[in-house]
Amino acid sequence: MNKQDNLSDLKSVAFEALDSLDASIREISERARTMPEEAEKRAQLKAVSQSIHQLEGIGIPVPDELRHLRTTLVCELEVADTPRKILLEIGEALKELMARLDSLGMAGRHRRSRNRGSSDEGITPIETLKEHLLQAIRALGGRAHPKEILDWIEEEHGNDFLPGDLEVRPSGSKAWHQRVHYARYRMAQKGILRRDSPVGLWQLTEDHS
Repeated sequence: MNKQDNLSDLKSVAFEALDSLDASIREISERARTMPEEAEKRAQLKAVSQSIHQLEGIGIPVPDELRHLRTTLVCELEVADTPRKILLEIGEALKELMARLDSLGMAGRHRRSRNRGSSDEGITPIETLKEHLLQAIRALGGRAHPKEILDWIEEEHGNDFLPGDLEVRPSGSKAWHQRVHYARYRMAQKGILRRDSPVGLWQLTEDHS
């Protein structure tokens, strides 16, 4: 593998990671929306805590049920707040990465990407993989899981792959698998695939189905 091929592969891995991060953030956000109503829980906890404080203030034993309710509400609020905390942690990690790019003079730099086409010797051009991906999703009904799509492409175009496509990466997947993930990311950015599809599902937009 030459240096240019290695850079192309690293780029594919990076965009696959971005795709995975995007899916994770969407899933965490969705879980946050399905959590119990936080404001209502906080109001209930405040009322229960005040009742306990008043009972203790006048020397009346606090019922175990009331203490248990306060403990339950505290635990539920802790769980409800977990997605927000996770998203904040992810945000801080991304800020650190951007700061690292900034220190290299890369943050905010926009360069026109070139369509390398077949100039990547031994690797199927990314535009060809996009075509394979589009064919696969259409053949599978407009939406499918990544494994189904990769299996379809393998069956239909497996004999056309070049030596560089078949190399096994440290993750255990073939090079072309990673590049298909990258192709999926690019197609989602272009509006060909839905960016808001459920996690683990690749789906065409209405304009391209």
